[in-house]
Amino acid sequence: MDKIAYLVLAHNDPSHLKRMINALDYRADFYIHLDLKVTIDDFKSVIGEKSNIFWIDERVKVNWGGFNMVKATISLLKTCLSTGILYKRIILLSGSDYPIKSNKQIHSFFLDNQNVEFIRAFNITESKSKHYVDQISSYFFMDVSFTKSKLLNHILRKTFNLSAFLFKKNPFVITAKEEIPVYFGSQWWAITYDCANDILNFIDDNPSIYKYFKHSFAPDEKFFHTIIFNTPHKSKTTNKGSEPFIQGTSNWANLHIIHPSLSKWYDEDDVAEVLESEKLFIRKVNSEHSSKLLDIIDLQKDMLN
Repeated sequence: MDKIAYLVLAHNDPSHLKRMINALDYRADFYIHLDLKVTIDDFKSVIGEKSNIFWIDERVKVNWGGFNMVKATISLLKTCLSTGILYKRIILLSGSDYPIKSNKQIHSFFLDNQNVEFIRAFNITESKSKHYVDQISSYFFMDVSFTKSKLLNHILRKTFNLSAFLFKKNPFVITAKEEIPVYFGSQWWAITYDCANDILNFIDDNPSIYKYFKHSFAPDEKFFHTIIFNTPHKSKTTNKGSEPFIQGTSNWANLHIIHPSLSKWYDEDDVAEVLESEKLFIRKVNSEHSSKLLDIIDLQKDMLN
């Protein structure tokens, strides 16, 4: 089917989420996981009811660096594939993203690259990076809640994680058949239907991968990469396989403009960088800081159309 499925992880700014959906609403369906820490009715009242927007029922509380981010993404994939719609492309976005190319350009891009899995990664297991090896060999408990106090919970979790550093696990995953290396890359990717289906089958056949990453740090940057780069889909990825190690998450961006700080909100001062980019999306943007920039982007897209 000549449609794109956008899987969206959102937790705030319903006005921007509505704007992003409207900007991408062309031969597309939207599957949205809303963080359980916020009220879904506040978002539905802003965005409204549309036949191609599907709110995920199985919601979790998403914490920075925690495994619940992976669980939310798996729920998005399962809901998307359960419809039986054979999407030409499945794209993972955050609620702080925005398209910088027109829908015509986006659809044409994926038509021209219909067999490419847009995900990049390097092999952590074989790397000499203590920083990344520690993220998978040490135990982290980012989703554990000790108290209702946000501040106290943060302090206790940090203390608990420091103590857990004393215990180690292997820097590889033991599946039902073999030991497989762990890979790292950007959380945001765009894959084919077949690849998405094989990811879910891999998880069903190898529950150990779920257990392994449950207590790793930032597993959303490793879980899906590890599966894809240990399957035949590896040869169909952006660079036809894994790449040499480079420090910095932004260096592993697939189809997004991502600032090296990972925290910068793009605004109108960044217009030159954005309009000159060959990427399809930008993050991070929101209603408070980025409205003028998004107006310029939309104007540019209208002119090209």
